[in-house]
Amino acid sequence: SGARGAVRMVRTSLRSFRLHLGESGRHGQPPYVTYLVVTRTAGAARAFQALRRYSDFVALQQRLKDLTSAQLPRLPGKQATARKDFFFYETRRRQLQDWLQKLVEDCECHCKTLWAFLALDEAAARSVALEWSLRLYPEDEDG
Repeated sequence: SGARGAVRMVRTSLRSFRLHLGESGRHGQPPYVTYLVVTRTAGAARAFQALRRYSDFVALQQRLKDLTSAQLPRLPGKQATARKDFFFYETRRRQLQDWLQKLVEDCECHCKTLWAFLALDEAAARSVALEWSLRLYPEDEDG
């Protein structure tokens, strides 16, 4: 696993979820949930926001597996349960939030794919990369 900083240079939170019931009928879209992912980076003047579905988290995990050698945390599973109520979705929201924060704290996961998922702009992504490189490779105090 990669180096983890004591100070979080990137903080993510899943602020809310919204259940979309889709259209009724034989060919209607099944219900789905979107999560509001909010990301703050050290030194950024604003927060970055993106709406993501559970399938987006699954796709991110697969892409990171393909791109990196990082030991990825376990993604909360897609539970097959007939009763999906507020408690179910709130629990999943917290689990996904914890999962995502572990990814951003692992420098081995830092890549354009992760930054795109978080909707970071190029300047914020460069700033995070610079901060991590300074943390991982501090200048020698002697010279």
